[in-house]
Formats: sequence, C-alpha cells, structure tokens
Amino acid sequence: MSTHPNDLLNTGTTTGTSHTQNLLGILCELFEKYMRSRQLRKSQRDARTAFLPMLRIDDQILDDIGVTREEVRWAANLPLEINAGKALQARAREREAEAMEASLSSQRRRIKNRDVAAKSVIAQHQASTHR
Repeated sequence: MSTHPNDLLNTGTTTGTSHTQNLLGILCELFEKYMRSRQLRKSQRDARTAFLPMLRIDDQILDDIGVTREEVRWAANLPLEINAGKALQARAREREAEAMEASLSSQRRRIKNRDVAAKSVIAQHQASTHR
C-alpha cells in the first residue's frame, strides 16, 4: 500500500506528524547547510577583497616582500575557494627554491670545470717533469 504525498502533510495522525517532522528536520538541515555555505562564501570574498590592494603596491616593495607583480595578479585571479595570500606565499617559496637550485647547479658546474682544469694542469705538469 503506497502513501499519497498529501497524507504525509496530514498532521492529524501520528504517522503524518512524524513524516512532517522528518520533512521539517530535513528542510532545517538544508537551510543550515545553505547558510554555512553562504557565510563561507562571504568570508572568501572578504579575504579576496583584503588581498586586492596588493595589486597597487609598488614593484620595489613587492620585490622586498619577495613576490612579483605577475605572481600577485595570478593569485588575485584564483578561484575564491583558494586563499590568495597562502597561494602567493607558496608560489614565491617555490620560485625561490627553484632559483636556489639553479644557483647551486651553476656553482657545481663551476667547481667541476675548475676541477677538470686543475687536473689538466697537474697532468701537463707531471708530463713535463717526466720528460
């Protein structure tokens, strides 16, 4: 036996009352979820609004902070769900790590070239002394 939808709203019976209460409980949960989502979105918009003045900062100051204007623009255009400040900080750290690695690689190449040159000089010296 199936229950007609109108029977669920009938508050005159015990079964109708429990179904109505269940329906009201579900609606309340959905409304609370909607309100939490709305509040989260507002706080995300507020955080992005607070970040946007970074776009007006002088390039020299941005450089002092350790970020580039391109990185600030990139962060400002991220989806609101992503914290622009934290993403900018992570990207700047990544760039610094890549620059440090490139510098270390360059230093290693120079040391290797010096070692090769020193070995060559030593070999030439040894060859000339053995004649």
